[in-house]
Amino acid sequence: MRNRILKHTTNISDSAGQQLNELKFLFNNISHAVLFETLDNRILFVNQQFCELFQIPVSPDELIGADCSKSAESSAVFFRHPEKFIKGIRDIYQQQQPVLNEELVLANGKSIYRDYKPLFDHPACKGHFWIYKHFNELKSILAETQEQKHFYEHLLNNIPADIAIFDKEHKYVFVNKTAIQNDETRQWMMGKDDFDFCKYTQRPAHMAIYRRGIFREAINSAQMVEFEETNYNKEGGKVFNLRRYYPLLDKEGNIEHVIGYGVNVTRIKEREENLMEREQALKNLVHSMDQMVVTVNAAGLIKYANPKWEQLTGLTIDQYDNQKLSHFIKRGRDSFLRKLDSFITEEKTETPETYIYLNDKNGVQRVFSYYLSNFSSYNTEEKRVAVFLNDITSRLMAERKLKRIASEERRINEMKSGFISLVSHELRTPLSVILASTELIEIQTAANKGTDAAKTDKYTGRIIQQVDKMTQLMNEFLFLSKIESGKLSLHPVLLQVDEVVRKIVQELYSPWQDGRSL
Repeated sequence: MRNRILKHTTNISDSAGQQLNELKFLFNNISHAVLFETLDNRILFVNQQFCELFQIPVSPDELIGADCSKSAESSAVFFRHPEKFIKGIRDIYQQQQPVLNEELVLANGKSIYRDYKPLFDHPACKGHFWIYKHFNELKSILAETQEQKHFYEHLLNNIPADIAIFDKEHKYVFVNKTAIQNDETRQWMMGKDDFDFCKYTQRPAHMAIYRRGIFREAINSAQMVEFEETNYNKEGGKVFNLRRYYPLLDKEGNIEHVIGYGVNVTRIKEREENLMEREQALKNLVHSMDQMVVTVNAAGLIKYANPKWEQLTGLTIDQYDNQKLSHFIKRGRDSFLRKLDSFITEEKTETPETYIYLNDKNGVQRVFSYYLSNFSSYNTEEKRVAVFLNDITSRLMAERKLKRIASEERRINEMKSGFISLVSHELRTPLSVILASTELIEIQTAANKGTDAAKTDKYTGRIIQQVDKMTQLMNEFLFLSKIESGKLSLHPVLLQVDEVVRKIVQELYSPWQDGRSL
């Protein structure tokens, strides 16, 4: 048992010795002066740079185990204020808090920087760890760090977005120029929060209250939170910003900082609002149309129908949504399905008008003309087809009525033409008899040559004239009948105008007995 313990102790000692050798190698190859002392202020390790800095004329190994308090007192002479140097070491021992880049002025006027780290928690290595850094080296490091800082600040300041970095208490650590253009205001904001900013810029505090709630949500969830904010510019116009709080976590998952990122989306928002207004206007237009408008997908399932569809068919959205449009078609279904399939597969833009039959809400079958058109929706990539349907039942009924009326008119005209032709023929026969009889009287009168022959000739001539006139009238009736039947043919002849006028005067004015003349 004792041998086992001794062996275990030897292994630990060997392991510790190996670790110490590795630390010696590491610290001997850095440019800073390093001193590590035990809790009782005995030197455990010191590197060559430390000996050179404080001009100690022995090797580092010879200082192992020496009393650091005496070494500090002997080294105080190298500083401009020896008492301050001794007091500073005592204060550090007493406070036992880490120190970083504490400036110490040497007797020759040069400066060095001191770091201190208390090591009390490590089981195998407890004590005080000191590092002394030359000013020039540190200055170079700080210059490089400052250069990197300026580079990243320049990069962040030229990003076209509001960028801010917060600590866990929602205090500003950094703000870029895009967010705050005024350098003085931007510098003033460091260490302040949004409540201070609202008070400083005389803005209402509700913005700070809203942001604080979102910030806490990001802190509690340790995840990015996105929100939209509306502000106003100097002209009073609305400015829309899309903002995000993004927590930065360390290796243990603890939040170190929170990045605030904001983008001006005013133009996008205005376009979005314009698009929504146009969409609403189109919806209102479609809703107010006398046409039924139905959109279907490639499978023929109804995806939208305007109010006119429900008014005519009586079908609610629960009854037709995602149902096949062909299911409601009573006649013309096969033709519609062929046309829809052809329209989709051949990628047509429009189709000619065709007819289908649907039942209205009273169960009466009505006729609809329809045509297909491509339909694009911004919220889906699924191919859609718009079906525009017009109720043409009344139009077809009116057309049929007009056809019946036109047919009846043709029949009446044919009867009238037949009647005129009949009357003309029937009148022609007695007129022919009267004319023949009158001619016989005229012949007999001429043969007898009595005293009243002149008067008889006169009256007989008038009878003959009137019979000729009636015959002409009958011919005109027949002429009219030919016009209506479409059988009229034109035969132009030469006329003597004076003869025509003479006949008109003789027929219309010569019988007057009151002495009037034309």
